[in-house]
Amino acid sequence: MSLSWRTRPTCLFPRLIVFLCLWLVVSGVSVADFMIGTLTAIGTTWASIALLPCSDTRPRFFAWIRLILPIPFQAFAAGADVARRALDPSLPLHPGFVAYSTNLPPGTAQNALAGLAALQPGSVPIRSDAQGIFDIHCLDARLPVVATLMREEAELREALGLERDRG
Repeated sequence: MSLSWRTRPTCLFPRLIVFLCLWLVVSGVSVADFMIGTLTAIGTTWASIALLPCSDTRPRFFAWIRLILPIPFQAFAAGADVARRALDPSLPLHPGFVAYSTNLPPGTAQNALAGLAALQPGSVPIRSDAQGIFDIHCLDARLPVVATLMREEAELREALGLERDRG
């Protein structure tokens, strides 16, 4: 792990405070609990920085809310669509694969996009490569999967605080 987090207290201290407050909420407030909680919060902060390093971007709270609120409805709609297709043999299926290219940074951002892609009715991301190309299996490849993913990626970029243009 690089030592850059030591020069970035704006990244370190908010995490430390959040983990310490979480400890106090769970365990209660007493001197012994506070001392143990402080040590635990320090260890948890170190682990969180090792697993999810600080970045130069700032997430946008309201963009996250706009991104997260529809997820239960999307999950329900996706499940209902698959069930409808399974129970109604008259519905045409046109299974196939759709390729989608993203220039999101590898790791957490691309994993979040894959999770959002899985919420589309009848689609499952099955793999991605180092260049950020996702292969998505669709029950109906005629659906506007790529257009929907472009919209979802733009919303994710805004929530993550990344630039808005696609490369």
